[in-house]
Amino acid sequence: MWDDADLPLKGLARAMYREGRFTAIDGGTATIVFPNPVHRDKCEGKRAEVEQALSTRFGVPISLRLQADGDSGGSVGARPADGSGGGGPERGPVAPSPDPDPDDDVPLAIADVRELPDAPSAATGGIDALTEAFPGAEFVE
Repeated sequence: MWDDADLPLKGLARAMYREGRFTAIDGGTATIVFPNPVHRDKCEGKRAEVEQALSTRFGVPISLRLQADGDSGGSVGARPADGSGGGGPERGPVAPSPDPDPDDDVPLAIADVRELPDAPSAATGGIDALTEAFPGAEFVE
């Protein structure tokens, strides 16, 4: 669905949500499960944009419930599609979570690194990489 050309959603939100999987639909609320809580929390910042895009695309109000693998049924950010309070607990202001360490293994949702704009046109390695890194070096057998 995230590859649907008619879905009016920008690249970053589309890429972030691509890692999620739909697990349930209850009325106008769809539940999406993400690989980990960090990814889910980052997607929370784009939730309103994604809800608007899905609602526009399918012509009905859609709200999202975001979860992470291993969540025990608790939900983040669920709100009724009609915009009412819905009687359930609402998510209040949340303190920003600290950014993960740079070495954390968080999926980046890149399908193929060769599609990146600055990707080299041909793979280099071994001897070619060494001679490129050290111009003027001689290969001695």
